[in-house]
Amino acid sequence: MPAAYVCEKTNTTLKECTKCKKILPVTEYCKHKKGVTADGFKPQCKECTLARYRKENAKRNKKRKQKTHKLTVKQVDFIRSLEGKCSTRKAAAVFAKTFWACKVNASTISRIWNGKVHNQPSKKAREKKEKEEALSLKQEFATAYILERTRQNAKARIDRQGELVKLLEFVQQEPDLEPMDLPFHYRLKMKEAGLDIKDLFGKPGTHNAEKDWTKTDPNVATAVYLIEFTHAEEYTKKVYIGCTKQGVFKRWQGHIADQKADQTKRPSSVGTVEYRNLIRHLAATNQLHTVRVHILEAVDKRHLKNKDDDKELRDITEAIEQGYQLKFFLGGYDLLNASFKVPCNKSSEVRQYIIENVNKELAIEDESMGCFVGRVAADGVRWLYEPAV
Repeated sequence: MPAAYVCEKTNTTLKECTKCKKILPVTEYCKHKKGVTADGFKPQCKECTLARYRKENAKRNKKRKQKTHKLTVKQVDFIRSLEGKCSTRKAAAVFAKTFWACKVNASTISRIWNGKVHNQPSKKAREKKEKEEALSLKQEFATAYILERTRQNAKARIDRQGELVKLLEFVQQEPDLEPMDLPFHYRLKMKEAGLDIKDLFGKPGTHNAEKDWTKTDPNVATAVYLIEFTHAEEYTKKVYIGCTKQGVFKRWQGHIADQKADQTKRPSSVGTVEYRNLIRHLAATNQLHTVRVHILEAVDKRHLKNKDDDKELRDITEAIEQGYQLKFFLGGYDLLNASFKVPCNKSSEVRQYIIENVNKELAIEDESMGCFVGRVAADGVRWLYEPAV
């Protein structure tokens, strides 16, 4: 391998090419890796080296073109993604730039777009199909589960209906019993089950209270009652305390009737404005059943000195009412009464009572003898008396 040498005439470094045998300056040669040649230059000139590279590339490209390339799923998906965005020729050019080792004709792209070749679904289509199959399988399991639950519910309904029919037959066999004497929830179940029974409920819209002993007991002269509101948390500490001689439940019906009446003709004077507006709101929104009417204390005629003295009876009742109003006021309750008085006939005892009971925790259940509870019925609200435990 000829090495580079210095020409004495021109004082330049020259080297002979091993390919074309030309003697050229070393500037026409590419540098070689260190230690491969003595002079540090490649044996062939730049022109011969590039010619060899071109020949090898052309040979390699020729062999590459002679091979048949089957489009992969990725390539087909790429071609499908170009549909509607450009022409077939433009798509072929973009494909050639993306997959440089493989080219495709515009006609092939057209056939792929028209579904004539490579009909296998795209990646998105395959994922969508897999999701649909999984969802279909899940729905089949869900449908089977729902059908099984439906069968179980139907069997339970038939069993309950059979029990209701047996109960109804037992009631009808007894001469002193009627279907309307059954508890309300049983009558409601019979109505929902479609049993054809006459007089199952009372007249629509009635508010009947059972066991209002403050009215039926001949020994009860007056009673003190408390009205509690349970429809909203903000009213749990707001109560109305009053007294009556006509029975607690009848007085409660009077409260409802007063607020339903035309206020322009007969304005109501029961309680504060907030109390009256609250009763109207509960009546308008069908929430009267959330009210609890408690009986706090009843005055027995047998304990009075003079049973026929109305003034004595009124004084005793008002004293008891004012005592409960003061007690609940000190216990943290807001009274919805128009006003209330503090008994001052024994001021020192009252003062001591206030000191002992101020901010003392007080529960309505602890003071109640029993309450009237509303139950929503198909014919309105039915009021039942529940004695205190």
